[in-house]
Amino acid sequence: MLQKLIKLPGVLITAHQAFATQEALTNIAEATFYNINCWQNNQESKNELTLELVG
Repeated sequence: MLQKLIKLPGVLITAHQAFATQEALTNIAEATFYNINCWQNNQESKNELTLELVG
């Protein structure tokens, strides 16, 4: 699919850089440590994906 898009004359593909902001990186770090702490303490994480959320 990507190869087809690249060949089209009216298509410009750019990288997504929003994750690289200070706020986003802080949020990612906080969520990561929160999830590790939940796992370590055998607690359910509010960020855990469940079948209900995915399906």
